[in-house]
Amino acid sequence: NAILCATSVPPRRLWDVFADRVIFSCMRGHVTKKKKKKKKKKTQTPVNAYQWPVPFPSSASYAHLRPLLRLDEDFLGARFQYSWLDVICLRQSTVGSDLQYNASAERLRLKEWEVDVPTIGNIYRNASIVVRFFNGLGRPFDDSEQAWANRRHWTKRAWTLQEIRPQQEMVDRIKDQYHIIGPHDKSRRSAIIRDRLAQISELAAAVHSSAGCSVIRLGTHMAQRYATNPVDKIAGINYLIWPRGRTFNLPIYDPSADMEDVWLTCVQSMRGELKLELLFLFPWP
Repeated sequence: NAILCATSVPPRRLWDVFADRVIFSCMRGHVTKKKKKKKKKKTQTPVNAYQWPVPFPSSASYAHLRPLLRLDEDFLGARFQYSWLDVICLRQSTVGSDLQYNASAERLRLKEWEVDVPTIGNIYRNASIVVRFFNGLGRPFDDSEQAWANRRHWTKRAWTLQEIRPQQEMVDRIKDQYHIIGPHDKSRRSAIIRDRLAQISELAAAVHSSAGCSVIRLGTHMAQRYATNPVDKIAGINYLIWPRGRTFNLPIYDPSADMEDVWLTCVQSMRGELKLELLFLFPWP
């Protein structure tokens, strides 16, 4: 029930943007992450050979997804053929879609997720660039307090903690023109983002360092995030407790597992110094 040498596990699928299809590949390239919204529709697409419905925000569609993410020098400063987008490359459930429920397909999804979900951190840690839509696919950046406080916001979800990087790039839309807002951007919006993400950026710097991050610090931050399944909070930090450059094993992802069992497995898989940290520095018995 463990993923051996987890850092060497590549993404199961990649989106070949040039061919406009999902392929099995261990190649890495551009990674795109969109914020998940409550109002979504599940759409069938030939990109993944109609194997599972792709959830999109209600105001978006696949028809403008590819033009929006044209991976050329003008948009990203480099040319990438391969991208990883979760809803296209990670097998999705048919529940809540127009497709008839398929028990065998659902079993296959759960089997793939045992490995694919815990190792998502590999994709974001090794990607050339990560571009995010914090407020929904194709939507402009929203700096309202309501948007930042939404439980579905990128900064509030348990699983998105695996996606943090010291440099946070995002896409903004201004009058139907899309722009990359990176760490060196000096615009007002960039300043707002840097201020909002200061705590996350500091945490990301520790996670991506050779020394690694404190498990208590990770746990404290994760406790402020939301998950539909409480098990996800523990599973979400299993990857992050290991510093960059280390080879390690990871527990498989089991959404039906008991919380106590998942936490015990997490502790057993920790490196020794983190176990000592919990033993001597954890503030509660």
